Amino acid sequence: MSGFLLLSIIMLAECGGGQNFMKVLSGGFLVVLALALVCPAQQGFPPAEDEILQRYEPAEALYLRAQDYFLRQNLAASRGEIEKCLGLMPEHGEARYLLAQIYTRLGAYRRALFQVEKAETYFDFLSKVRSREQQKKRLETQRLRDDENVLLAELKDNLAQSPDPAARPRLLIQIQEVERIRDSLNDRLASPLPLEPRIPADYYSLHGDILQRLKKPEQAEVVFRLALQADPMRADSYNRLAGFYLGGGQAEKALETLEQAELKGMAVDEKLKKSVLKSLGK
Repeated sequence: MSGFLLLSIIMLAECGGGQNFMKVLSGGFLVVLALALVCPAQQGFPPAEDEILQRYEPAEALYLRAQDYFLRQNLAASRGEIEKCLGLMPEHGEARYLLAQIYTRLGAYRRALFQVEKAETYFDFLSKVRSREQQKKRLETQRLRDDENVLLAELKDNLAQSPDPAARPRLLIQIQEVERIRDSLNDRLASPLPLEPRIPADYYSLHGDILQRLKKPEQAEVVFRLALQADPMRADSYNRLAGFYLGGGQAEKALETLEQAELKGMAVDEKLKKSVLKSLGK
């Protein structure tokens, strides 16, 4: 059994998948959800790390193609590329998030729920893969920069030792070109590696919308609140939670949520706010 396949099996066993997620929602939901989301980070990488990185590059290319089709509203083509991507790398969380969006648009909410749960579960894993890929590329850039420095030193020695004055202009041009390449590589190395990201609020917002459509209000509320925790300065998360409360007949909570956003200087959905005030008779 390959290290990559073994990792998938371990993660599924420990994280419990979508079924386990649904079983624990009635009690201790937040604790279990937190454990599920950090599970990939605890696993780390198996010894066959090179195999994972080799799978990542073609999988990422397929994902980017799927994303392009999705933006052009070609859901069938997008889904086809995602399936190819997941065939190479089942832990590609962003591909699963995109697939969850497609299923949501198609009204296949149970399938969408499964995919968005997997997207959250595998988010840390994909972040680690991308971090390793960035480190690998950084090391390659350092190697290229060092090669340019060696070549630059050789050219400068040749310039200093050359007895032929006619050769000097050619050597100076070569030195300038190598310096340009070396400086460009140094600029790339000066850029800091991005911080390890956290699950975006968009994931939780979609998750909450799906749960709401499946008529699971208690679970949806918890996930909408996770969206607020993920990005406390995102107005859309407040609007979604307020809309959820209004739809559930909790206009007071809806107004309180919108007022919290306004206190933080965020612009709320004015149409939604009017509906909330109207519901309260204000």
